[in-house]
Amino acid sequence: MPNTITGSCVCEKVRYELTGSPITNIICHCDTCRKITGSVFMANSAYTRETFSKSTTISPPDSRNTIHRHFCSNCGSPVYTTSTGTPGYENMLTVTAGTMDIGNNSWKPSLEVFCMRRRGFLNPFEGTDKHEKSPESF
Repeated sequence: MPNTITGSCVCEKVRYELTGSPITNIICHCDTCRKITGSVFMANSAYTRETFSKSTTISPPDSRNTIHRHFCSNCGSPVYTTSTGTPGYENMLTVTAGTMDIGNNSWKPSLEVFCMRRRGFLNPFEGTDKHEKSPESF
């Protein structure tokens, strides 16, 4: 992947820039990610928070959970996720891979999580580190 990546929501009201390489590229099969995307898995890249800058402020939804999903208030696109109260994840964010302005061959998963929830018709992704649940850290 390139050293600087730009991205946006569908309507482009929210634009962002990432610098540096991701910590990891993740395929998540958990029920929450499937329902958030309306698909059979979610593809994300994990970065440290200081590598991320955005053009529009997105407020996290009110939540008692430690996961905060940030959406565009105009088009509803999920853009990134942050976490509070989870040691090891508080300085990280995950950016949805589909919002990145990158070529078709630039993104490749390195980690698959919640494999125990992978839909039966999906084969495991070749070359990924696989976990039945979420790992303690990346």
